[in-house]
Amino acid sequence: MWSIDAIADALIDALQTQESELRAEQAVYGLDALAEVDIHPLLASGLERAGLGVLREHPYPHEWLAKKPSSKSRIGLPEHRDRQRCDLVLTPSPGQRLNDALHNERSRREEADRLRGSLFESIATPPTTSRDPALLDPEDALWLEIKLVNQFCVSSGVPGPNRTYSSELTRNPVADLRKLADDHRIVHAGVAVVLCACDEPTARHDLGVLAHKCLDRNLPIAIPAFRATPIQDRIGNAVCALGLLTMRSLTRSTLEMPDVYPPQ
Repeated sequence: MWSIDAIADALIDALQTQESELRAEQAVYGLDALAEVDIHPLLASGLERAGLGVLREHPYPHEWLAKKPSSKSRIGLPEHRDRQRCDLVLTPSPGQRLNDALHNERSRREEADRLRGSLFESIATPPTTSRDPALLDPEDALWLEIKLVNQFCVSSGVPGPNRTYSSELTRNPVADLRKLADDHRIVHAGVAVVLCACDEPTARHDLGVLAHKCLDRNLPIAIPAFRATPIQDRIGNAVCALGLLTMRSLTRSTLEMPDVYPPQ
């Protein structure tokens, strides 16, 4: 259903397009100066140009069941604002939305609460709606977290090596993959790591280290997709690479595998 190579091509195309625009305007700052949240709309636009639907900052579909209800809620459900959110959720076609179990449960409980104590309470039935063709189950979407890592960065106004480079490259993407794997209704998922580095061999090697870290932690990743494009060297980074690490289709056994992280 999902072509990982096509998605990787769309993501690197978005980065190449932005780099070309920065060169044309002779910008002082490049891709490696963007904040991670600034990368999200950039990548989303590339995926949309490839014909995919993109939902930004969409709540995880299943994790709300483990959250405590809001103290202000009459119907015993967590608030929408308290849910974990995924950076980008891809749908096969533009305009599609996701079927949200929390929204459905909230509607059912609110209707039951409205009828409680009335003559119709005993015969009340859950609200039903016809299946909207634009509504997609979470299992059919591709859930994508985004991580931006720079080998060289500007700290306190001074460019130089990123002192937290290794931990940023390995710890955060692994944590995101674990979070995706823990949600029982996410089947297709991955992490797109945008890595600005000194050269392509370094980027390829370091993203390979990340892939091995995932395997060491028993995360069921597929073969990563790698793409790279040259960027103007402003602070030491001469290439922008993309590492797309996707989860193999999750089974019940992988979802229930024990935590393999060492104690902190």
